[in-house]
Formats: sequence, C-alpha cells, structure tokens
Amino acid sequence: MAVTIDLSFLSSNMVAYFNLWDSFYNTPNFGAFWNSTDGVVTNPDPTATYTQYGAGDSASLFDPGIVLDGSMQYIQGNLTGTVDTITLGYFYTESDANGMDVAATMEIVNDPNYDLSGAGDLFDFAVFQLTTQGTLSGFYTYFGAVGANIDDTSGNNVMVGFAGADTFIFSGGDDQVTAGAAGTFGYQDGTDILDVSGWGVTNFSSLTVTNGSGGALIEFGSDSITLDGVNASVIDASDFLFA
Repeated sequence: MAVTIDLSFLSSNMVAYFNLWDSFYNTPNFGAFWNSTDGVVTNPDPTATYTQYGAGDSASLFDPGIVLDGSMQYIQGNLTGTVDTITLGYFYTESDANGMDVAATMEIVNDPNYDLSGAGDLFDFAVFQLTTQGTLSGFYTYFGAVGANIDDTSGNNVMVGFAGADTFIFSGGDDQVTAGAAGTFGYQDGTDILDVSGWGVTNFSSLTVTNGSGGALIEFGSDSITLDGVNASVIDASDFLFA
C-alpha cells in the first residue's frame, strides 16, 4: 500500500508549498490529543484512545497546523493505534467541544498497512521532528519508506516524490516533476510510475516524448509532463499506467 497525497489549488506547487509551510511553522510545540470525553489534552492518558492529534499555533490564524485523525494511543513517545488521515493547512484551532480543525490545503490518506506499534518507528520520528524542530522532513522519510500516490489538480502542478516507489497521477494541465527540499525527489526511472489514465491514453505510441529544456517532455494533446533532470531516452511504456 502507500499514502495518497491529494493536492489542492493552494498546494499544487509542492516545492513552494512545503517550503512555505515549514518556514511559517515557527512555533514548534508538542501538540495535543482530543476525544469527545476528555476534550483537548496536552498530557494524554496512556490508557485512553484519542480520535485526533493536532499541532499548530491557534493564537495566530495564519500559522500552519497539522491534524491526524484516527484511533490513537500515546505513551512515552510511542504513538500507536491507527492514523487514517493527515491534514495540512492553515487557520489551526483547538476546541474541547469539537476537537482540532485546520483549513485543509493538503489531504493525505495514510497507509493503512503501516504498523504503528513499534516505539520509535518512522511515523513516531516524523511527529517528533515536526513538534520539536518544526519541520516536515520526518514525514518525507516516512513517505519514502511506504511509497506515495501523488494526485494532481486539474490545473498546472509542480510535484515532488520521495525516496521510495511513487505513482504520479495526472488529470490534465502542464505538470512538472522535480526535487524540492531534502528528502523529496524528482522522477526516479525504474522506481516511479506515471499514471496518465486520466488523460485517456491507452498506449505509449499515443505519447510524444522528447527532450525539453529541463528534462524529458511528455505530451498528449494539450497536456504535458516535464520530468526534470531525466533524459527522454530512458522513458518507455514501462514507466506508465494507461487507461
């Protein structure tokens, strides 16, 4: 399985989005847990189950926040249970009555097969990095380990992958796949897949593949993909998922 990252208009340039999110997340804190019985708690009961974890600055509307939804327990630095979704956004709030909320700009469906039970696992490390150092870099490592499906918007997108096997899903527009911050990667030939089924393409011969100014340029009608730093000569039918 893998995580699925759904982009929005505000996160369609993943390089700029991750850089901006990290730069504005300037008040790292240990976050809080929430369930409907206990409300928001910063000192979680290790025997209790919480449906949300959130971190952000509720005092400043424009500061980024993160909300995890699922069925979670926490003890001595070990988050266990299940995390169903990871939501990144802005306008973070906390409420005893309603839990954590954030204006979503990137929705991530978590890998349901990842085992959270081990203390100090990659997901624990991702949350630790976020809450103590104010960076998403631990999540990049986690995404690299489990793989990611990156789902674009219908407009133009700048997309990044991670260290592992990624599937880039294209629905239209002029898209670019490139590396951004440390821990993010451009297209890795032989590892990643380009899903052009949303274009209605059924075979490789329908595509035009040439070398553009930045790398391999893949075109079909009015839609295109630029793979930064990749030579067109290595692109063949095995790189694609067709309709």
